[in-house]
Amino acid sequence: MARVHTRLIPFLLFTVIVSFSSPVLPEEMTEDELVIHDFETGMLVNNLEADSGMWDTDPEDDSAGCEVEIVDMEGPAGPNRVLKIAYDLDSDTERVPKNGFWTKLRNLDASRFDQIEFDVRGDASAGFTSTFLVEIKKYKDAERIEKLRGSALIKNVSAEWQTLRILLNKMTGILEFTDPETWKDPSVGRRDIDELVIVLEGRRVDRK
Repeated sequence: MARVHTRLIPFLLFTVIVSFSSPVLPEEMTEDELVIHDFETGMLVNNLEADSGMWDTDPEDDSAGCEVEIVDMEGPAGPNRVLKIAYDLDSDTERVPKNGFWTKLRNLDASRFDQIEFDVRGDASAGFTSTFLVEIKKYKDAERIEKLRGSALIKNVSAEWQTLRILLNKMTGILEFTDPETWKDPSVGRRDIDELVIVLEGRRVDRK
């Protein structure tokens, strides 16, 4: 039987960028910025020609879930398409529910960038969480089995569009400290990035 959600809580994401310099509008991008996804094609495939989608740690739990879609909406700089992430973390099970959005980065070399930035706002009419987690992931080594994970907690999301920035050097989980090259050049942690993930977790959000 198909899952039916009656209380999905949406929030909205616009233009995910890795950058080195001060943020600028997408049409003014320079070589110091790389737009990962601006959602303007209406497709979940990102600007790196890599897949994106929804994830859920327990897809069998019908009392919680997540849906993502690209919608036409007024963005921070006028009419745009934006990503709508609608979630429900009010699970009937004892497990802590987690879900969200992922986009693959195709082993991105982000060593020349120092931050991730994106625009986000909540849906005032439906309510929303003011906090969520952003993760970037990369494989630990050439065997591509175990992954390293860097994370940052986003706070103070409001009903108004705001540009949020995360310094990559604060996401220390992507550094492999047993590798001598890490100590010589910490930017190696920003190479071969596999995935960027929005994490909504029952114990972290302030609106389930």
